[in-house]
Amino acid sequence: MILWTTRQSRFKSFLLALLFSISTLPAWGASNFVRVPLGKGASIEVPKNWVVLSGNQRNTIDTFVEAKGYRQTKSALSFAANLYDDRGKTIALINVRFYPDNPTTQAEAKQVTPSDIKEIDAKCVRPPRHP
Repeated sequence: MILWTTRQSRFKSFLLALLFSISTLPAWGASNFVRVPLGKGASIEVPKNWVVLSGNQRNTIDTFVEAKGYRQTKSALSFAANLYDDRGKTIALINVRFYPDNPTTQAEAKQVTPSDIKEIDAKCVRPPRHP
């Protein structure tokens, strides 16, 4: 009888230790990124500590862009997220837009060089043209 109790006790202790070790182990394979589906078959991986902007916040950004006259082509702001420092100040952001009228193909996009990106950036920051 004592032998059975000892085995039973050891087994319970083993199970308890196993459950504890599994539940407290760091998730070695876990990533600090989360995949966000954007629609149209696209997705993006964003760090877990970034804050995704609500639809209302994205609308406010689009409204600002339109009011300032920056929008020169049709686009949809599909995703936006900010990274905040410990004081709550935005230190980084990401915006993903779809440009349905953009004639660039996927093959052409893959050929873009760093100098092409600099040229595109320069065009994006120039002041809007007012009629």
